[in-house]
Amino acid sequence: MGLDFICHDQKYHGNIGFLFDDKNDEPTFTFYVTKSFDTGNKRYFGRKNLLERTELNYIENNSLQILERAVSVYHAMADSELTRVINL
Repeated sequence: MGLDFICHDQKYHGNIGFLFDDKNDEPTFTFYVTKSFDTGNKRYFGRKNLLERTELNYIENNSLQILERAVSVYHAMADSELTRVINL
């Protein structure tokens, strides 16, 4: 299961998302940020996990700090870090 927040500006496309994992009867979440840009017929993108296998109560108690960090990481991601490529 995933929950996505999508952002578009003049050059970049961004995504802040949660992935839900309920394996082993202990639900946890992975929180990530992606950033991409298109040039020609290619999309360059990168992804950074901010939290992995984190319990919901931690996210609830720290949601503002997590979102602030996500936005900061998104803005700090340089084009040189967007190394994955797909053809459009």
